Amino acid sequence: MLHAWQLSFEHPVSRQKLHFTAPPPDDFKPWLDLAGAACL
Repeated sequence: MLHAWQLSFEHPVSRQKLHFTAPPPDDFKPWLDLAGAACL
């Protein structure tokens, strides 16, 4: 499982700084819940 919560980079032509964020997909929820419980 791989997911980038946020991603930032500079556009190679325009040099504009781009920043994207995305919540985890729904099918990640059980794994995130399990990981959160293990950290308690």
